[in-house]
Amino acid sequence: MKKAPITFLILELRRCFEQLQVTIDDKDLEEIAILIYGCMVGTRRKFHTLNHVFDVCESLQSPYQVLAGLFHDVVYYQVDEGFSPNVAQQLAPYITVQPQNQALIHTEVPNAPLWWNMLLATYGFKGGQVLNVFGGMNELLSTIVAMDTLAPFFSINQLIPIATCIEATIPFRGFDESGFSSFDHMAQRLEQWADAHAPQVSKDEIIQAVHLSVDVANEDVANFASENTGYFLENTWRLIYEGNVALNDLENHAYSVVKYREGLMKTEGFLRYLQTANIFHRFQNVPKSVVYARLTHQAQKNVAIAREYLATKLCFATLLEAFAFATGGDAPMSMLIGMMKTETSPQTERAEYFLTPLESAQIREINPKVLKLLVEGRVGDTGLEIKSSPIAAYIYQFLGTEGIVAMLDDIKKLFAKEISYEDFLATCPPYLRSELAKSFAKIAITRATALKTFF
Repeated sequence: MKKAPITFLILELRRCFEQLQVTIDDKDLEEIAILIYGCMVGTRRKFHTLNHVFDVCESLQSPYQVLAGLFHDVVYYQVDEGFSPNVAQQLAPYITVQPQNQALIHTEVPNAPLWWNMLLATYGFKGGQVLNVFGGMNELLSTIVAMDTLAPFFSINQLIPIATCIEATIPFRGFDESGFSSFDHMAQRLEQWADAHAPQVSKDEIIQAVHLSVDVANEDVANFASENTGYFLENTWRLIYEGNVALNDLENHAYSVVKYREGLMKTEGFLRYLQTANIFHRFQNVPKSVVYARLTHQAQKNVAIAREYLATKLCFATLLEAFAFATGGDAPMSMLIGMMKTETSPQTERAEYFLTPLESAQIREINPKVLKLLVEGRVGDTGLEIKSSPIAAYIYQFLGTEGIVAMLDDIKKLFAKEISYEDFLATCPPYLRSELAKSFAKIAITRATALKTFF
């Protein structure tokens, strides 16, 4: 039988302590598990959950890696909108939270433990520095919680690999102008710190810690190399909804058309400019070249498909938004396209039912893998929006890959305020514009008259 997450946490922690031959009583073990559990079960978390933590830890071999994996997302400030009281108390001596999701590292930390300066060396941060959530803030604060929690049980030599493994989960970092990676720099900084403050820590221990951290970094983004692009996309969808508080009423599509488009647009833009060479990492032949090549190649394939898939979804969302504003303004998505189908409401009326099927002569050149994802849906059962995208699939087949790229240019102009919603709709092929307007009019009964002008 499947164990409760809190029980699984306790068992994982116990296994790590036993493998490292560190004694801990059940009360302390339970407190650590409850601390991690309490941080990870926030209602706004859709991707950075205990399931993600367990997925990361599943393939890790070293107990140091597993401990890092269990702690690496305990702080996710912009999603959780703060800290639990216990975590806030742990962080208070070291950082002060500032507006706009920033954290100020304290210049002076009275009676600072040895691990504090080690931690600053690991990250390359210094007192007085202001961090944001995209510059290692969450990772640093998660590591502070881990160090403060584990320091009573572990030596500084044992804390170093845990710290390096959490630091390594700062994603998508490339090489500097001299060809050095973040892992090269971390090793160098830690060696300098050890020479000055901890001669008991050897260079070999530091190199081994950085080797361990590379594996954790790659496991944290392992879904990019999934053999199933649909699984990768489902995790991407979790991130969209996690990062957009306005999309909380998932089942009823109570969130607005604009908020839905904004979430898609942010993620489409991120993937469009993501350097796939910066997803997975390697340090001194770890991982092996054949493994690294496979990860990178599969990530390139997945990202290419995801870019076209998200671009198509963004075109659909923007067309929907344009129709909404051309006929009265923003509205709940369900008012324009209908409710999501559920087990209790399988016959829910939806806009796609009223689209005239395309004839073969109307279908342009497309990527069949993208179309399959749009028609059949992503992998997983998360309840995050309807998995299949029949209207987006219809748009994709009619416009084709080239048409989607052209529409993205018009979308850019639209939100740069170079053209209006009406201008944007005028760029849409008349047949497609008419079919969409007719299908939306069947659902949005209060907009039906206004929509007829597009028939």
